[in-house]
Amino acid sequence: MGSDNLFHERKARRERDLARKRARRASYDRVLIVCEGAKTEPNYLRKLIDFLELNTANVEVDGDIGSSPISVVEHSKERYNEEKRTGEAFDRVFCVFDKDSHESYTRALDEVKQAKPKNIFTAITSVPCFEYWLLLHY
Repeated sequence: MGSDNLFHERKARRERDLARKRARRASYDRVLIVCEGAKTEPNYLRKLIDFLELNTANVEVDGDIGSSPISVVEHSKERYNEEKRTGEAFDRVFCVFDKDSHESYTRALDEVKQAKPKNIFTAITSVPCFEYWLLLHY
């Protein structure tokens, strides 16, 4: 019976060793970046995350949620609340949107300022737009 027990211990250890490792978060804040663009902003931000060697388990970029600033803010609040319900709330949420000629720009800024919990949500705005900012820096 002793050898049978040893066989099961070895098998269990082998299965543990072969099991897929879960992505581990680094010790810094868990961050959500929500942007209005489907390609430009998310691609740029993901490249920046790679360049800075940030852990992708800690930083998530969410784009293509609508082109109005208020849609960015509303989506960021929804995502924050979804993750909070699972017990994995974001420590910081950044709402990236353009001023352009959006009617909801000022309302979106006000929503971010009033968002709860305090000190979680931050607006990062581009005037007139993100693409212009990229052109200036390249």
